[in-house]
Amino acid sequence: VDQDALAMVVEEALANAKRHGEAGTVVVEATCAQRVLTVTIRNHNREGVPSLSPAEIELMLRPGERPSTVSTMNDGLGLHSIAEAVRRVQGTLNLTAERVGARETTCLHLTLP
Repeated sequence: VDQDALAMVVEEALANAKRHGEAGTVVVEATCAQRVLTVTIRNHNREGVPSLSPAEIELMLRPGERPSTVSTMNDGLGLHSIAEAVRRVQGTLNLTAERVGARETTCLHLTLP
């Protein structure tokens, strides 16, 4: 497992969860099987922060792109930077947004060989 890519993704995902999520709601799960590390980071969005649509998620993963519904205040690397770092080490990064019960939830899924 490329530890630099892992650290970059986890740090950025936790920073995003802190910036956009509700305090105390981050869940990190990690498993390793057949020499592949899988990490899932899930958090409830802060009240009033809607889930991103699949099209908005796609834009967030492209360099220089940002949906108009997303705040321009950003002091992190950006999802496109971590997605590129993961691709360079033959990993995968997926971001999903869904409603869980009454809460909007964001979930980042990472696999690294």
